[in-house]
Amino acid sequence: MPEIGQTISHYRITEKLGQGGMGEVFLAHDTSLDRKVALKFLPDIFSGDPERLARFEREARLLASLNHPNIATIYGLEKADGKRFLAMELIQGETLGQQIDRGPLPVDKAIEICRQIAEGLEAAHEKGITHRDLKPANIKIAPEGKVKILDFGLAKAYACEDAPGTIVDASRSPTLTQVGTAAGVILGTAAYMAPEQARGGTVDKRADIWAFGVVLFEMLTGKCLFAGDTVSDTLASVLKSEPEWNLLPPKAPLRLRDLLRHCLQRDPRRRLRDMGDAIYELSMSEESRPVAAAGSPAWMGRILVAALVILTLGLAATLYWIFAHRTKAGETTYAAVTLPDGHALYSSPAISQDGKVVAFVSGGPSQQPLLRYRRILEDFEIQTIPGTEDALYPFFSHDGLSIAFFAKGQLFQVSLKGGVPVPIAQAPNPNGGGTWGDDNSIVFVPVYNAGLMRVAATGGKPELLIRPDGRTDYAYVCPTFLPGAGELMFTIWGKNAGVECLTLSSLQRRRLLNLLGTNVAYAASGHILYGTDLNMFKSEVLAASSSPAKGKTKAMTARVLSGVFAETRWGRFWYDLSRNGTLVYAAGDVSRNSLVLTDRTGRVLSTYGGRGSYETPAISPEGDRVAFARDCRIYVLNLKRGEETLLSTEAGAVVIHNDRTPTWTPNGTRVIFSSNRSGNWDIYAKDASAAGEAEPLIEKPSNQGSPSMGRLGTLVFVDTNPDTATDIWIRRPDGKLEPWLVTPNQEIMATLSPDEKLIAYASDVSQRFEVYVNLFAPRSRRFRISTEGGICPTWSPKGDRLFFRQGTNIMSVGIRPDGSPDGKPEKLFDGGWELGTGGGQPAIATNVTVNGFAVMPDGEHFLMIRSEPETVPTKINVIFNWFEELKRLVPSGNE
Repeated sequence: MPEIGQTISHYRITEKLGQGGMGEVFLAHDTSLDRKVALKFLPDIFSGDPERLARFEREARLLASLNHPNIATIYGLEKADGKRFLAMELIQGETLGQQIDRGPLPVDKAIEICRQIAEGLEAAHEKGITHRDLKPANIKIAPEGKVKILDFGLAKAYACEDAPGTIVDASRSPTLTQVGTAAGVILGTAAYMAPEQARGGTVDKRADIWAFGVVLFEMLTGKCLFAGDTVSDTLASVLKSEPEWNLLPPKAPLRLRDLLRHCLQRDPRRRLRDMGDAIYELSMSEESRPVAAAGSPAWMGRILVAALVILTLGLAATLYWIFAHRTKAGETTYAAVTLPDGHALYSSPAISQDGKVVAFVSGGPSQQPLLRYRRILEDFEIQTIPGTEDALYPFFSHDGLSIAFFAKGQLFQVSLKGGVPVPIAQAPNPNGGGTWGDDNSIVFVPVYNAGLMRVAATGGKPELLIRPDGRTDYAYVCPTFLPGAGELMFTIWGKNAGVECLTLSSLQRRRLLNLLGTNVAYAASGHILYGTDLNMFKSEVLAASSSPAKGKTKAMTARVLSGVFAETRWGRFWYDLSRNGTLVYAAGDVSRNSLVLTDRTGRVLSTYGGRGSYETPAISPEGDRVAFARDCRIYVLNLKRGEETLLSTEAGAVVIHNDRTPTWTPNGTRVIFSSNRSGNWDIYAKDASAAGEAEPLIEKPSNQGSPSMGRLGTLVFVDTNPDTATDIWIRRPDGKLEPWLVTPNQEIMATLSPDEKLIAYASDVSQRFEVYVNLFAPRSRRFRISTEGGICPTWSPKGDRLFFRQGTNIMSVGIRPDGSPDGKPEKLFDGGWELGTGGGQPAIATNVTVNGFAVMPDGEHFLMIRSEPETVPTKINVIFNWFEELKRLVPSGNE
């Protein structure tokens, strides 16, 4: 190392500043440019490792290209007197670590520092540069408050070994590095490593986002988030310990807490995607803090009022007062509800009419989906409602004290004050949704073509209001009460697509909008909202200026919200709007997934087809072709040549009807599928070459779907109607139709064994879906195959084994000739998230089952549908006082 007073090249060493993360640092005078610089001398190991030195030089050149006020500049990598050193910008002031050592930082100061850190990270990430070793010791705070990030990207360039087993201060735990940057190599500082980094996985900018969250937590609490006596202990804490959220200061804004939770998601797929989002959240956190100018009479008055409120109503009411005050002032504010670690949304969120409570269904790969809620103005904690397994499409009572939802073929309601869910009415296929009126009645859609039904929220016999004619209209969906409960709006699907208003006393209807959209919502600002995804990949919410009470709708429409998650198979957009202008929505776009070939371990071997919303693959008898539904159309793919044939006839046109759930005839010449092209859901057949027209095979007044044909030509399918839920029917080879299993429960996803001696299906007779097997003819006692839930039964080519889904796991079990299981089911692999009606939720429907999978003829490979991870929503965005923005975008029809 150099000595004080020594001149190396054109740098005169004047002072030793200390030990840096990758060498000793000296203060020097640059005699050529007459400026002070910092020189960081690298260990001698660089001189003896040409590969490491070459990599370091490449990284240093890349880092020198960074030019941002929050990143310390690298002037150059130089060599003199046999020594390698970096010439760097000299940053005066303390490190962030030194400031944290004195205790927690004030919230406003922490936000400002983190905003500058985020801006520096964003600039580097845009150039593809990741820091990999972000920590308080690598962040300098200049006396004037300017933040500078040091050693940017050098964790990748630099590599050395730390002594194993060294006892360390966990808050300053050492940098762990190995030669190279591929998967399996650990680079970084233990206490600030992202979990994937600690495991030796591939690192990208999301590791910086994790470290950013750790640093922010420590700034707010003054405590190390992940501590341990040794490096191994620290890494174990990173991988397993849950942050102590109760340590956060009470003054920390809601948005700041949500930002922390989003940054500290262990699964990088569910972590905050971009530092630009963090900058936005930090700026909104700054705006959401109460700011009082000294001596300001207006603010002094507000403070006195706030004090009175605190004394009388407590802190929770005060928070609500703050939000209400801001709303009156016309300011739009933002917040977010981040799901528990590892959870994803299974259904669209709902907001109470007063904008105080958001409800949603969430779960994880090993956690059953349950209905949950959060009082967004009063409470930071998410509450779980027991007894709501597999809930779908929640909506609030008019007073916000109860929630209605669909589950297990029924409509339920549950009080937020406690108690068990109470069944109200049968709803075997509830994807049309429901709404709760001010008169304490509920209008809902029990089955797609059943029309709108009304029932008292306390229960009773539902009454039919209106029903589609099956010719121009095939479904009425998404009803929503207007204030007062005397009228409601609803969406029409079919040739007569649009939005109408129904007067309940007279059942008179009037047209409001002609459109191809869904999820109609009424805004008290004088607008009608609806979702559209006409390009199939981008979902948008549009608004039309309207006055439903007067039957007037202006022609002007405009996009008011982009990036709302949408299910193309149901035409649902995951957003909701309260009467006071609070908007909630799940961020995302149209649900997308891919068709992949895996082995018995789940390893992906091939990916087929383009992007889209895939469903229910079916292998041809020869094993060389696969039929599947994508974006409401049926395709046949030749697996050897990669050629794709469209069987549906509406290619290139706006899809008014849907074709789904294909299966093959035994000779492989035709594909059988379900379609609503006639109004009802019926069963059709078409030549696999796409020649000719589709031929109707089964036409009944009720809905038919999920066909499956055995090798002898018997077709099993599911029949749905409001009276008997979902039942299993069969079509004999001679065309004769007959019921096979009719019960008050739901029997779905029926499939015949190859020899047609056994039939497998899923039933909710035990209050959750399990897989059962019966002798097909004559029908015998059934054997329960699954033990902890199951759907999507699929036979092996020989018919001696059954595969099924248990959550996201693919299970396998042997089946004896009498239908009994030959042992306990075993897990083959995790099939991954797939979007049924949500992040993996089984769709309880006739016409469309949850995305299944197909077994290849060798019985060793599987065709699976895997969702793109980024399409699974893990956060609910909340916008308060959204009406102001809405009126700006679309002038109100009430004005």
